[in-house]
Amino acid sequence: MNKVAIVYFSGTGNTKYVADKMKSVIVRKGIEVDLINIEKDKINPKLYNKIIIGGPVYVERYPEILLRYLKENLSEYKGECMLYSTQASEGQTPVFQHAMKRIKKVNVSYFDYIPMPNNFYNFMFKHCSKEKEVQLIKEASEKAEKAALEFCEGKSKSYDMPNNRVFLADFAYKLTYPFLRDFLLRKLKVDESKCINCGLCVRSCPAKSIKIQPKLKINNKCTFCQRCIHSCPKNAFVYKDKPIIQYKPDRGEGK
Repeated sequence: MNKVAIVYFSGTGNTKYVADKMKSVIVRKGIEVDLINIEKDKINPKLYNKIIIGGPVYVERYPEILLRYLKENLSEYKGECMLYSTQASEGQTPVFQHAMKRIKKVNVSYFDYIPMPNNFYNFMFKHCSKEKEVQLIKEASEKAEKAALEFCEGKSKSYDMPNNRVFLADFAYKLTYPFLRDFLLRKLKVDESKCINCGLCVRSCPAKSIKIQPKLKINNKCTFCQRCIHSCPKNAFVYKDKPIIQYKPDRGEGK
């Protein structure tokens, strides 16, 4: 059997973009690949001799929705695994070491982080230029393809991270993330003159945390993945009374 699964969670599309790139390059090598979206698909690990797992980085760790899926579905998997992260930071984070605490028995032989354009610019941090975005997407594509091929060829890759950094990252997430999320969400609204009540934001929310009745209400299950604001067909969300600048990872390819 020579079959690979790429298991991923993607909020605004960065991680899916990378998963698609990895699938394409592996398929070109004659290897069968299944993409597993954790929100829709239940994986049967026995069907695969290798599994690639990917997700975005939220305060130096994978989102809880992905961590729960891995623990519930892959904690006893005996084949080889690869972990990758998509992140705005170009430096190392404790994301992999933190994840391994949830899936201690899993044989992960390859780890890699894929820098992508920052998609949090509507709330914090600087919005990179179009030129920089194109460059980052190009570099991400190349790095993703290289990592996928090396993993399938049996190569390994790892990053060292002090245990105290992992502990501090988890502590910081639990302490600050809910408060930061709630603080920022207070200023997020829907422009009722633009909203067409299509319900896409409600249906696509991975945490099922959104209601529009008719005012926007987001409960504390929100992961702050931002899918709602970036996928709205009418760009009806506003933050601090300013329209959202929507993010699409494939813009880096001129689309």
